[in-house]
Amino acid sequence: MIKLPMTIQENKIKYLKIFVIFLLAFSGIVFFANISLAAKNWYVDKIATGANNGTSWANALTSFASVVWGAGGVSAGDTLYISGGSTSKTYTEQMHVGASGTDGNPITIRVGQDPGHNGEVILDYDASGDSGSGYAFWIYDISNLVINGSVGGARNLRIKNLRNPSAFFGYQIAAIGAGLNTNVTIRYITIENCANGIWANGGTNIEVDHNSIQVRGDAAITWFGDDAWDNILIHHNTFEILFNNVPAGNWGPDGIQAGSGASIYNNTFILTSTSVTTSSQHPDYLQITGNHLKIYNNDFVGMGDSAIDYSFQSNPTPHDTWIFNPVGFNSPKLASAFGMMLA
Repeated sequence: MIKLPMTIQENKIKYLKIFVIFLLAFSGIVFFANISLAAKNWYVDKIATGANNGTSWANALTSFASVVWGAGGVSAGDTLYISGGSTSKTYTEQMHVGASGTDGNPITIRVGQDPGHNGEVILDYDASGDSGSGYAFWIYDISNLVINGSVGGARNLRIKNLRNPSAFFGYQIAAIGAGLNTNVTIRYITIENCANGIWANGGTNIEVDHNSIQVRGDAAITWFGDDAWDNILIHHNTFEILFNNVPAGNWGPDGIQAGSGASIYNNTFILTSTSVTTSSQHPDYLQITGNHLKIYNNDFVGMGDSAIDYSFQSNPTPHDTWIFNPVGFNSPKLASAFGMMLA
């Protein structure tokens, strides 16, 4: 065996040590990076009396305004739980969602799942009377977000009484921004006696499902997205449209206003006569336009202006639109089951 000079052996040992140190340092960086990126749970309970840093139910934050978003707070992969008490708990605040998740690591807002906190979370804005405005949840240029009111498959998040006779005030979930909201899911929420439900000026990969929405303003859902199949999924919801024809012509809101890329299926639409003040709209269950639309397996109970109003005004050359298999057109009241605005 050839014996290398000591200087060469020493150099080899030196570089080997450096290599090992590098590997250990790199492993440590990865290890601590994984720790820092680990999902965290945060908690809100209006009556918590602990440290109020949001790290447990005992130390829960006591208001939505106290939630820290982003660095040092609710970040990608985290879940923010809101206490519903043993049976229910009422809040009167509005929540401004201030951070986005990442692909595969959304920020999730949920009703508490633990006994003593898994009752119904109620957001009640009755104090504003018929002059309600603003929103319950404000989502501005947010991506990778889930708002989930489910507890064991029951809807345990209720938003109510944010109302206004004007069609354009009071949105329970307002998803707007300079850009588009992407990868947003909204499910298992009850909205009642409110002006409008969910409103957005654009979005990609949106899903709205298993909600119950009762409105008296402009629409239960207004959401326009990209021109691609199944870009917006609206399914397994119940929409109740409050209708008042006193004075004559003062009717009520639409169900869904949507454009290209919407798939609307397995929903129930109900028209309900009421004595409360509604907007002066002509209620269509679906007021739609655009392309790459799918509308199927929906149940239309009662009829306002029309069940499906397909407008050519903003899209004179429509294509790739499927409308099929309605469950039923029951008890027509005012107009036609299907209408097209040609001008």
